[in-house]
Amino acid sequence: MGEIGRKLQESILTSSAHTSLHFVWCVPRSRSTAFEKMMANSKQFNVVGEPFIDFYKQGLLSANDFSKGTKQILMDTFVSILHSSLGQTVFVKDMAYHANEFISDSHILSAKHTFLIRNPQLSITFAV
Repeated sequence: MGEIGRKLQESILTSSAHTSLHFVWCVPRSRSTAFEKMMANSKQFNVVGEPFIDFYKQGLLSANDFSKGTKQILMDTFVSILHSSLGQTVFVKDMAYHANEFISDSHILSAKHTFLIRNPQLSITFAV
């Protein structure tokens, strides 16, 4: 585990109980899956990988694309994650654009957020 991973784990573990929900937001090709696996292998977190990706894959890219039922599924997904954080520290990794249109202010305020960034030349291969 690298120095950044150790510092993030330490920060998460020393935070208070009401902030036991932590999101890391990333972009494609930022090595976020490796980071997620490192967090899972530490066995100190309940790790949830890309819980909002199905909405993205279904082409639901804006709030206008959502039916009432779909909005409820999204809300249920978030509530499930939030509920699981009451008994243990939860680490969620997802792409920011998967959830951009769908996450409310109350969702944002209920968790700590970190952003995983990488040199664009290493993340966007066609730009090199």
